[in-house]
Amino acid sequence: MLLLCAAGPARADEIDDFNRARTAWDTSNYAEAIERLEPLLGSGPGALTDELLIRDARVYYAASLVMEHRPREAGVQFELLLRAIPDYEIDPVAYPTAVVDLFRSVHERIADELRAEQIRKEEERRRREEEARRRREAEERRRRAESAVYLERVVVSRQPVFMAFPFGVGQFVNGQTAKGTAFLMIEATLLVLNIGSYLVEDAVRALHLRSDNVGPNETIEAAAFYTNVTSLAALVVTAGIGILDAFVQFKGEEVRWRRVPRRQVPRRYQITMERGGVGLRF
Repeated sequence: MLLLCAAGPARADEIDDFNRARTAWDTSNYAEAIERLEPLLGSGPGALTDELLIRDARVYYAASLVMEHRPREAGVQFELLLRAIPDYEIDPVAYPTAVVDLFRSVHERIADELRAEQIRKEEERRRREEEARRRREAEERRRRAESAVYLERVVVSRQPVFMAFPFGVGQFVNGQTAKGTAFLMIEATLLVLNIGSYLVEDAVRALHLRSDNVGPNETIEAAAFYTNVTSLAALVVTAGIGILDAFVQFKGEEVRWRRVPRRQVPRRYQITMERGGVGLRF
């Protein structure tokens, strides 16, 4: 006795029920096979749920009906089978000739309908695949559009009068921040040193000191004087170098590109990835 174990999530009890019906067929107890198979193919409690078991049970049921001389009912079962599985082929070795002949006659009778149904299903499958492909393409276009980089062209205009200012003003206006900071620090230091030395020298002159303190104060006064002159000269030279450098590097207009977040871009300028290529909203 050959027992069939169907693949899939079939319950153990329904496999047992099917095998008992199959045993009845194998032992030529066709009436018993029909009695056992009918509830398995129904819709009530105990009906089969596994597709492979349902397929094989319907074949055995139809074959049993043929052997019990009930061809009309058997033909109905074969038609149900073929409409569910249009490409099903019965095994001519496993079933009697009368069963095979009836199956083939039913297949020939509804062959045109089966082909039309197959064509319809194939067209439906292609339609679903095409819709899925279009959704994927639309999602990819949306993703690419959202990842687009937007650049804003910024024209910076400068006035040459600012190039004549000391303390790195010209460098800052020219966009040379590091160089402007260096000139600012150097010239500011020299200016503080110049003012400080002048105040020290002036203070020493204003004091009425005793004769025994004249020597040291003259030294302080002289040091302050030379520091004042030196720092002033260095300040003038450094400021001149800075001003000259600012004029050399001066550009009346400069084009810069600034990255702009997508949310700040007006909708009419946002890029859209249409099926035909890249586009703009208007």
